[in-house]
Amino acid sequence: GWIRDPATGETVDEVLCTVMPGPRSYTREDVVEINCHGGAQAARRVLELLLRSGARPAEPGEFTRRAVINGRIDLAQAEAVQALISARTRAAARAAARQLQGELSRQIEAIRGEIAHLLAQLEVQLDFSDQDVEELPAEELSDRIGRPLERVRELVGTFDRGRLLAEGAVVVITGPVNAGKSSLLNRLLSEERAIVTPHPGTTRDPVEGSLDLGGVPVRLVDTAGIREAGDAVEAQGVARARRLVEQADAALLVLDAGRPPAAEDRRIVEFLETASVPSRVLLNKMDLIQGSSCEKEERIREYKAILGALCQEDPLCLSVTRDHSLDLVRTELERLVLREGTGPSEALAVTNIRHKNALERTASALERARRTLGMGLSEEFVSLELRSALAALGSITGETCTEEILDRIFASFCVGK
Repeated sequence: GWIRDPATGETVDEVLCTVMPGPRSYTREDVVEINCHGGAQAARRVLELLLRSGARPAEPGEFTRRAVINGRIDLAQAEAVQALISARTRAAARAAARQLQGELSRQIEAIRGEIAHLLAQLEVQLDFSDQDVEELPAEELSDRIGRPLERVRELVGTFDRGRLLAEGAVVVITGPVNAGKSSLLNRLLSEERAIVTPHPGTTRDPVEGSLDLGGVPVRLVDTAGIREAGDAVEAQGVARARRLVEQADAALLVLDAGRPPAAEDRRIVEFLETASVPSRVLLNKMDLIQGSSCEKEERIREYKAILGALCQEDPLCLSVTRDHSLDLVRTELERLVLREGTGPSEALAVTNIRHKNALERTASALERARRTLGMGLSEEFVSLELRSALAALGSITGETCTEEILDRIFASFCVGK
């Protein structure tokens, strides 16, 4: 049908209205969607007329929040909506979709059920201690607390893998000037993102791009060459490069094998050792070494002599301008980022830091409950700790969430989601 301005009779747009009666809608409420033609003007005009007629704009995440309040999904599933929207790789999208389907929620509810059943038995034992109620021996009670505790610890242990899927990794390319850092970035991204010239100090501000590495989104950052800066602007670039390395998940150190090691190479190695960031050393420009293979081996030994703790494995010798070298770098980069146990997998992984924190609070409460038993204290204290564990788990699915927490979660959503 047509949308017209009731005040002037002006025709605004021909639209499609979709009526979705509750409860079979996203929010379980009656919903009407108006689909306008493309272009900002018609949609803006229709929106103005709706607001004039008494509607109001949605708050960030309001539709998903209504879905939670009306019981269509729980809070963990609602957060999966945002994770699915912001997923940068297919693996991240799959992980979010599994959470949206309720896989994490079902595991949380199973653990809560086990703790709640145990708490109920304990409460009966406490409330009717003067009657003939069979008491749970302390050893059996400790064992039964240990079962959900082990499952919670397993979920916490998946967070490193889940965080990589959801947030990705930051890998900084560092090294001296003119070592080939910008060329490496451009080759890995398959585009001319960074300016490459034979003049030192070309890169001042960090240059970055995104890479899908085995399902994990990786942000590659090319930084200014680390050296004694020639001017104030370059000095800022060098300082920023150092900060980025310290904050990175991993670093690629690119050194110029076309010349012998210099003092600036040693300083960069010392800095990386202090920064304690997982690093891989690349000896670039091996093709520039003139002479026999013995001379190349001697150059490699010279560099290995200054690498110190960074030389736990041999440096990768290559030329970033050659295709086979690029394959080697990709393989090493994947090994560096996807450390053992952190790569994509079909197993469920906790991807949300709020969920991890709640699971850690759950584990702490269950551990305190077991310690209380071991100290021979009253079982009332055990009951209190089990209640704390239930509350922490309930905060994941929204059963024990405050309005303040809900406001904070949905404030990060887009309007209309």
